[in-house]
Amino acid sequence: MLLPGCINHLEELSPTVSTDVVYASGVCLGMISILAAVGTVLPADRRYCPPPTGTVTQAVRVVVKYLNDHPERLHERFQILAVDGLRAAWPCK
Repeated sequence: MLLPGCINHLEELSPTVSTDVVYASGVCLGMISILAAVGTVLPADRRYCPPPTGTVTQAVRVVVKYLNDHPERLHERFQILAVDGLRAAWPCK
């Protein structure tokens, strides 16, 4: 699960965290960055519209909040959960 890496990015934890968490942080940022960029071109039932001035860190916050609010789903694929979190926070008008 990439959640510890996402949290590490947001909280800027000690540089002595494990290499697994550092790796997960980079994967989290990369995935969420790409997912935020493609949200407006996804099929209508999966589409979301991040704010034009939004940042990757804001998108990570959105996803972490969604994951924390839905712990019963943590066994699911991170990408699907991230899309669901972004859709919940940033629906297209």
